[in-house]
Amino acid sequence: MAAKRIQIAYITDVDAHDRRCLSGAPYYVSKALQEYCGDVHYIHRLKPENISLSYLLNNLTRRFTLLYVYEKLKRLFWKVLGKNYDWYRTRSIARYYASKIEKQLKQAGYDIIFAEQGSILLAYLETDIPVVYASDTTFSAMIDYYPVS
Repeated sequence: MAAKRIQIAYITDVDAHDRRCLSGAPYYVSKALQEYCGDVHYIHRLKPENISLSYLLNNLTRRFTLLYVYEKLKRLFWKVLGKNYDWYRTRSIARYYASKIEKQLKQAGYDIIFAEQGSILLAYLETDIPVVYASDTTFSAMIDYYPVS
């Protein structure tokens, strides 16, 4: 009799089915997990791909849109003071992702969470499910690596 496969919650803010996204890493890693480790269930596409004016107007009452506008206003404030501000790596955005992920985790019985390049997604996540975090760099290597626009 075949052993029961583990249930893996694969968490990423991008589209894990898109082979072009992040050089295909989320796509190929999730496929390898599916083939060699267990059944992969996707919690992905958490961040809208294109945050345009039409997206904002069509989703004006959604929590992410309100947070996005708020964080962009804070970024503008800091820019006036000559400082950089990365709106995407803030506590409010991290808490938003954590609450969204926690809701999806409660819907199924996962054995493990696999998060690829998702430090912001995991920062405030509260769960008893073991977490495997994969990244292609260390935190200290990323400090001041990308200019904040």
